[in-house]
Amino acid sequence: MNRKRFLWASLPVLFVGLLPQAQVSHAQERAVEEVVVTGSRIVRKELESSAPVQTFTREDIEASGQMSLGDIIREIPSVSGQAQTTQVNNGGTGAKTISLRGLGSDRTLVLLNGRRLPNSALSASSTGIVGNVDLNTIPVSMVERVEVLKEGASAVYGADAISGVVNIITRDDMDGLEVSASYGESGEGDGESQELSVTFGNTFDEGHFMFDATYVEEKSIVAGDRDWASVPLASLDGEVMFLGSSAPPWGNYTIPSTGTAVTLGPEYGDAFREFSFFGGDSYNFAPVNYQRQPNERWMLTFDGEQRLLEDDALGEVNVFAEAQYINRQNEQALAEVPLAPLVFFGFSDAPYSADNFYNPFGEDIADWRRRMVEGGPRIRDFEAQTKRIVLGLNGEFEDWSWEAYYQYGDVNLETHFGDLYNLQRVANAVGPTTGSPAGGDLQCVNDPTNCVPLDVFGQNSVTQDMLDYVTFTTNESAGSDQEIFALNISNADIFDLPAGPVGVAFGLQQREESGFDNPDSQVAALAAANAVTGTPRIPTSGSYEVKEAYVEFLIPLVADAPLVQSLDLELAHRYSDYDTFGSTNNSKVGARWRLNDDLMVRASFSEAFRQPQISDLFGGAGTSFPQISDPCAENPTDTCIADGVPAGGYEPPSTQIQTRVGGNAELEPETADIVTVGFVLEPRWLEGASLTADYYDIEITDAISTLGAEFVLTQCAQAGSFCDQIQRFDAASGGVVGFPRVVDNRFTNVGGVETSGVDVGLAYRGIETEFGLFDASVEATYIDEYDKIQADGSVIPHAGRFLDDQDGWFGRWKTNFTLRWAWQGFSANYQARWIKSAEESYQDQITGEVLDRTVDGRTYHDLQAGYRFADTGLSVRLGVNNLTDKEPPLSLDGFNDNTDVRTFDTVGRFFYGEMTYRMQ
Repeated sequence: MNRKRFLWASLPVLFVGLLPQAQVSHAQERAVEEVVVTGSRIVRKELESSAPVQTFTREDIEASGQMSLGDIIREIPSVSGQAQTTQVNNGGTGAKTISLRGLGSDRTLVLLNGRRLPNSALSASSTGIVGNVDLNTIPVSMVERVEVLKEGASAVYGADAISGVVNIITRDDMDGLEVSASYGESGEGDGESQELSVTFGNTFDEGHFMFDATYVEEKSIVAGDRDWASVPLASLDGEVMFLGSSAPPWGNYTIPSTGTAVTLGPEYGDAFREFSFFGGDSYNFAPVNYQRQPNERWMLTFDGEQRLLEDDALGEVNVFAEAQYINRQNEQALAEVPLAPLVFFGFSDAPYSADNFYNPFGEDIADWRRRMVEGGPRIRDFEAQTKRIVLGLNGEFEDWSWEAYYQYGDVNLETHFGDLYNLQRVANAVGPTTGSPAGGDLQCVNDPTNCVPLDVFGQNSVTQDMLDYVTFTTNESAGSDQEIFALNISNADIFDLPAGPVGVAFGLQQREESGFDNPDSQVAALAAANAVTGTPRIPTSGSYEVKEAYVEFLIPLVADAPLVQSLDLELAHRYSDYDTFGSTNNSKVGARWRLNDDLMVRASFSEAFRQPQISDLFGGAGTSFPQISDPCAENPTDTCIADGVPAGGYEPPSTQIQTRVGGNAELEPETADIVTVGFVLEPRWLEGASLTADYYDIEITDAISTLGAEFVLTQCAQAGSFCDQIQRFDAASGGVVGFPRVVDNRFTNVGGVETSGVDVGLAYRGIETEFGLFDASVEATYIDEYDKIQADGSVIPHAGRFLDDQDGWFGRWKTNFTLRWAWQGFSANYQARWIKSAEESYQDQITGEVLDRTVDGRTYHDLQAGYRFADTGLSVRLGVNNLTDKEPPLSLDGFNDNTDVRTFDTVGRFFYGEMTYRMQ
């Protein structure tokens, strides 16, 4: 029988075996006695370790009013840089991922109950299959707490844990039925969001089980409905003004005999006149774009454990299972296709023929541009299905704890994107014709049977028949499989030293990851000839396997000595053998020094790595269109001229430049060294108060990245290097001579990253007053350094800056202040979030000068009030996020919506209400 089918078929049998038998939780009894802290697999009796761990409790989650763990976690101060959110439309996948320390989602490991998750944030992108963990796929109603480990952890968990680990722990104390519903919308009357969850579970003498069904719908917000996003802005001779596209619905046609670009203008005049890009003839492409993508998801989750046996010979043995099914549907909307075969897509075989009936100029027009508004916005819909199952055994024998499990997960994505244009058909449609519409015999010379000649020289001149001939909607699919066999064994007391018992954990794991990306067959066929719009690519498939072994020790060195209440040493090592690049070893050394009951000092040094992903290794060549500038355009150097740029420079026909992206089978893993040093102060004289501070320093080498198209262009201009990675238009092509036709920007091991900073936390909890119980806390992260080292050794400093085409937002400070109150069933929560300003560089579109400016920071205020009705199981909460309705700040470097949509709130003031009923 097929192994996957057997696993899914076995779930009902396992579920029956987990039905309740009594009302005392054995799991809870054990939890009181021993815990496993994220960052270690050794069972211990103390929560503190040598690593900084931030915990979000169930109360924190409920107080946030958020419907996604992604929205909750991305607000913590140690999160920065770029990560996916539904606010990313152009380039967005509909997922919400997390980027600790700004090092990217690829370097942040996400676990569920200490186990890896499959790549549910799957995207079929221009680089092939790309995947991380979509935090949308974890139902909030199932979560007991989230632990965020803010140090490298490859010695314990393996690859990808460079910046840290997000470990999501599900509830195991559910008794009865819980129904929760919430609804919210923005102050603008859009962006409606709703959630309904039903959770049923039981704890009993020999185990527990819980089942959850959750439905979430987040409706779209359109950029045209937000003033700050409704018009694309840029610097024009020192003034911030509208800057649109050079491919408007009223056309832009360069006449070869005069070299003049002409248009009908937005007034659609009776005669063609000279095109004025900065004089009002460019096109506002922003209003129809989504500002926030719509997102709908169904989630079914099961989690359970039951004791199988308990005797003197075998000890305690339990069977456990986890299962998930998630269906996510979302949609991307982009402005109508800018049909400019030569300039935008580098396709030189589609000049508008002088012998085409519709050509009014009597000359072949190589450079013609037309926004195809008759076809409507480009819509890309996604449907991703994620399935995951874990079956395993665990138990205890004397002082030993063990766990063995099998895990399987797969993700399948289907996506459709339209309208795409077949540029070979466009070439036929704008080529020579015979006959006329009046005679009813108009036809294309190059394809007289099927072709419909294309008329792009007037308002609403493009008919549906014309569109049907040159356009198509893609049918694409992508997927990934994950298979894991694992064995973990631990003992908190293998033998005693004078300072206490020595703890150990060790284990084995075999993991296989595979993935594929099947772009549309028409796209794949046309991509080789560069004859399709959009971001074409060729198919991707591949897999890798890793076998690993690890060991971890907790060694007490000193106890009950002067200035040393306890001093513990933590050691860990992991050996990983990959079938792609070979083996790697990663270690950790940590120390925890408790001076007394008030003060603990901690420090650690760890090694970490990230292996190349499927798309990094095997991604088929694709195309992207970043918004970048070429230094050779305004002030060409000798190396620019040698590369084909005219001595007088050129006027860029577009703010976007086509780049070639894709995988590299020769990639090696990137490696990192991580240092953390900090302390925890909990003064006995002020019960409930605590102060923590941790310094971190991370150095990544051989980073898996691209050179960056802008870096390639700059290095060619300044040093004459990497010029071979640039193809430029020449006089024979008919395009703007010197303008980059395509820049090669495929993955490579290049440079690295060095970052350091400080996390600070101050809390005072359990403040008892006659007016109720108060908790207050503030947490902050300061980024001291974030340097990205390029291939030539040059450094791009990020700390205090925003670089949208690099690693994103790195304002020096990010802080959260929280105040909570509870009294006789009433509760209230207030949170203030502060994001410090950052500097950005931008290019003036008139002068070509690169300038710096400050992007303002923001402070957001969130407020929630609730009441729990005594003895009824009913609780209600009402809240408002972004109470003062702060708009995001203007960025002239922001690719989406004139701002940094990954960092700032773009919804505006958001009202919501929640109701939960729990029946035991």
